[in-house]
Amino acid sequence: MEDKPEIDIEHLDIQDKLENDFDFFVSFVHIRLENQEFIWSPYNRKLAKEFVNVYNQKYLVLLINIPPRLGKTILLTYFFAWTQYKLSKRAYNNYYTYADILVEKLYSTMEKIFKIPEIAERVDTTFKKRKEDFSNTSASGIYATTILGKTTGMGAGKKEDEDTFSGAIGIDDSNKASDSVVRLASTNRAVKSAILNRKNNAKVPIIIIAQRLHKLDLSGYILDLYEDWFKDGRAKHIKMPVLRDGRSISLREYPLELIELERKKDEAYFYCQLQQEPLSITGKYFKDSIFNIVEDIPKEKSITILYFNPESAIEPIVFLAVKKAGADMVIVDYFEDKIEPSSFFSSLIDFSILNNSKKVYIPKSLVNKTVIQKLKPLKVEEVEDLPNVELSAFYSVGLLEEGKIILKDNENSIPLKEELKLFPQTERNYVVKAVVTALEILFIKGGGRISSSL
Repeated sequence: MEDKPEIDIEHLDIQDKLENDFDFFVSFVHIRLENQEFIWSPYNRKLAKEFVNVYNQKYLVLLINIPPRLGKTILLTYFFAWTQYKLSKRAYNNYYTYADILVEKLYSTMEKIFKIPEIAERVDTTFKKRKEDFSNTSASGIYATTILGKTTGMGAGKKEDEDTFSGAIGIDDSNKASDSVVRLASTNRAVKSAILNRKNNAKVPIIIIAQRLHKLDLSGYILDLYEDWFKDGRAKHIKMPVLRDGRSISLREYPLELIELERKKDEAYFYCQLQQEPLSITGKYFKDSIFNIVEDIPKEKSITILYFNPESAIEPIVFLAVKKAGADMVIVDYFEDKIEPSSFFSSLIDFSILNNSKKVYIPKSLVNKTVIQKLKPLKVEEVEDLPNVELSAFYSVGLLEEGKIILKDNENSIPLKEELKLFPQTERNYVVKAVVTALEILFIKGGGRISSSL
């Protein structure tokens, strides 16, 4: 671990060092806020260096994939504070993350920073703070909200300052690790349609810091969206795996024994969030060893099946994407969660598009002209309702028998529930109705089978 030299306050021009040395700014501010020195190590030194490169307009996009618990949020907060201090009246930053609590923490930290006497000498000490806006009376400031929150208000950068840095867009952990593929798709769409448009000039840089969650997460989306930029140097991608050449990124947070334990406990977590090598694990239950993971499904037509009452947010919903594979139907992806009625249709469309589905099967009782209109361009097919079918989570689709997922109808519900006692209470009691409605009608009566893999 690399230590930073102690600060000799008496022989320094404080204002000059705060303005022109970001590392010094971090150390200076941190010791006053936390009453302890900032611990410098190779990984956060690299982060700090790249943030300065962003300030110097070296990149239009900086994408950093780094494991959790390594202080990336506080360093990004200090960077925003530094630019507002350095430029005073000309820094307009935007910050987006998945949780309200992180937004509030950013505002709280910014307020404390600008009350430090040496900082307050440089900028106005009177601030205005609204729920989603923090700025000083000189008009510089930061606008922050959640990824799927309201994206109106102060944009990033200044229109007249295209040739110099005047603000940045920072995206810090756009999704929770438990978010589904549908939630990832909704986030990606929100970033493209709203957040990336918050730039007040074309050269406002974008900083994205997160651990990888899935091949379809925001990092993967940005790598694809700005593919040409990453090739020609206008964008930079930095991967910081927890383990490289047998060495830990930080023995303090990740001793080698802990890394090995995490690898054995949850391989998906190890490869995605720790090593930044995302998998295309589709659906949280596919992580269980009794199911085979379906990797790299060719983009052939699939169909999406759903059960959900879009007028009620009480019941969980299930989307299931399947496709024909010889005599079997292959489960390509599935999603189970509670969704607010306002985002139901867009979530279903996102899920279907991700899985190359152009047709959605819906129980007849849920189909009406409004549903058909809102689900365009998907084609809606009706299936008969089967009342009184109660199934639990993905295991309700069927038990694994000789490599096949065999559907269970209501007559088999008692032995099925006995089998489900093997699983955690939270999963066993996650009751949904009749995902199997469409499956049972389409495939079982037709002599088809549902397979867990190719």
